[in-house]
Amino acid sequence: MSLNKLSIFELQNLIHKKEITASELVKDCISQITSRDAQVKAWIDFQSSDALKNAKFIDDNEQILGPLHGIPVGMKDIIDVAGLACSRGSSIYEDRIATTDAHVVSLVKGAGSFVLGKTVTTEFASGNPNVTCNPHNLDYTPGGSSSGSAAAVADFMVPYAFGTQTAGSMIRPAAFCGIPAIKPSFGTISRAGLSYVADSLDTIGWFARDIKDLGIIYHAITGHDVNFEKKDDLKKLKIGICRTPDWNNAEKLIEDLFEGLEDNLSQSNVQFENIELSKEFSLLGEVQNRIMCKEMTFWLEDEWKNTSHQLSQYIIERLEFGKKISSEQILLDNLLLENSRKKMVSMFEDYDFIITPSAPGSAPEGLSSTGNSVFNRMWTALHLPCINIPVKKSENNLPIGVQVVGKFKSDVNLLQSAKLLQDFIREAY
Repeated sequence: MSLNKLSIFELQNLIHKKEITASELVKDCISQITSRDAQVKAWIDFQSSDALKNAKFIDDNEQILGPLHGIPVGMKDIIDVAGLACSRGSSIYEDRIATTDAHVVSLVKGAGSFVLGKTVTTEFASGNPNVTCNPHNLDYTPGGSSSGSAAAVADFMVPYAFGTQTAGSMIRPAAFCGIPAIKPSFGTISRAGLSYVADSLDTIGWFARDIKDLGIIYHAITGHDVNFEKKDDLKKLKIGICRTPDWNNAEKLIEDLFEGLEDNLSQSNVQFENIELSKEFSLLGEVQNRIMCKEMTFWLEDEWKNTSHQLSQYIIERLEFGKKISSEQILLDNLLLENSRKKMVSMFEDYDFIITPSAPGSAPEGLSSTGNSVFNRMWTALHLPCINIPVKKSENNLPIGVQVVGKFKSDVNLLQSAKLLQDFIREAY
């Protein structure tokens, strides 16, 4: 049995019964990293000796330390882990070693987990690609900016990993790599110890192998229990299907995916309605982009002034664009967002959750782009919780999925609903 291929809830049961140890699990993870990471390139700082030492420390403790006891985790390279590199995907910080743990790292350690290593991010968690490849086909992008975390989980190198989303940096790579991921409601997880991109948008999320795993992690770091037995029938829920104002960006395989999903839901007598969003929502992608670029100029001001020669042309262009945006425009953008968020509160009085695309298609070929975040930007700007659910693979054997979106701060309900939809999809496909 390859322990590194098991889900968290399976590992949790085996570890608690003392049928396996954390050391046995981490050895299988190390073996997978050793055999595959030269091709996938998911890790920026990984030391097998440290991983074994941490696992032994867990095994030597007679008490169960928490719900993630003995389960290793990967951390995106903009999240500080004491003693490990945190280069933020930039040559400017290639020698930087973090001296303290980010708050989220402290939380998972307190839940009994330990950090296996740091995973590759794009430059400053923005759109400039790094070296990571899609584990399903190394000639394709894994998405970004949480490239390494998504690829490491998808390739069975680690059971779960943390990333961040400012535009589409959790949901899109999860879709491209064929794994579940959650971007929680904005503000759910403290960002202390995180290198910001845009502080009104940045959200810490995580990848795993099953929606149930996402819920176990959510409980471990928030204290809110996710009872997956509470909602036991998808037919009792009201589902909205939203193709969004950006539907013209959807490729044929996504169009076919949604038609097929609607047919399967109808045949199973699951209630759903198609949702048309009002005109103002078509503006939110541009709003998100302006706010992100403007706030990037604040958080990268020092790098812009002192080390601009080490910034990529992509980052320079984003900063130049951000500096041209007026404070008056940002005020108008935030007023529009505030109004749109109020409208979403009303919408979720009629629906338990919304199904919408995770990405325009499967992962694009090549590593020159991390893909288009057009189907993520609006939901990120609205601060709503989002989950990717893998559905199937395209003709070229690359994963495609759907994104489910819930009411603000209704993450527990969304996880419960997503588990039902995941199980339905697995039976239907």
